[in-house]
Amino acid sequence: MTIRPMNDRLLIQPLEEPDVLPSGLVVPEAAQRKPQKGIVVAAGPGAIATKTGARIPMSVDEGDYVLFGKHAGEEVSIGGEVFRILREGELLGTFVPQPAG
Repeated sequence: MTIRPMNDRLLIQPLEEPDVLPSGLVVPEAAQRKPQKGIVVAAGPGAIATKTGARIPMSVDEGDYVLFGKHAGEEVSIGGEVFRILREGELLGTFVPQPAG
C-alpha cells in the first residue's frame, strides 16, 4: 500500500527509544515515553497559501530525521506497523543521528 499525505502533512515512522539506559538500568515498559523522534517516510506537496493560492514547499524531505511533540498528529497502523501522520507545523525540528558507540 502506498500512502501519500495531503498538503502539509507528513507520514512519520517513530524511532524506538532503547529499553536499557547507558548506565545499564532497564526501563520498564510502563515508564517508557512514546517516541518523539522519527523518520519522514512520505511528505505531502506542501500547504496552499490562502491569499495567492500558491503551493508552499515543504521544509523537510523523505528520509529526514525529525523531532515532534509527544501528542502530535494521529497514530495510524499500516501493514502492522505504527506510524504518525502530522502537519509540518507540529514538527519541533530536525536532527542528524549520531552513530552508535
